[in-house]
Amino acid sequence: MFYTGVTNNGIVVINRGDTFSMLLNINMGEPSAPIIYFLSPLDIVYFSICEPNQEFEAGVVRKKYTSVNQLEDGSVEIILNSSDTEHLMPGTYYYEIKLKIGGEEEIVNTIVPKRKLVMC
Repeated sequence: MFYTGVTNNGIVVINRGDTFSMLLNINMGEPSAPIIYFLSPLDIVYFSICEPNQEFEAGVVRKKYTSVNQLEDGSVEIILNSSDTEHLMPGTYYYEIKLKIGGEEEIVNTIVPKRKLVMC
């Protein structure tokens, strides 16, 4: 798997049909004093790629990750397989990542607000 590209401000640039991965660290603390959040078995991380002005729930690519996908250091590897993007048209899309914390009262938080994703 080859690193394609994530800029410092979170813009992703990938070629359609390529395999892509990036590590997501869920920080419950401050940027200067991070506190890594470890997922419980009831938690779900949702990743969505949307066309401009499209709702998160209607994304053209949607992925979900659970505590099974969390690495020992607490990061979650977001993976796009070739089949996820091979039929997308080149252009500008947006990705967003949400965390659903399970339990008696479910809580949903946007942990990465909409960021640009350029499909080449």
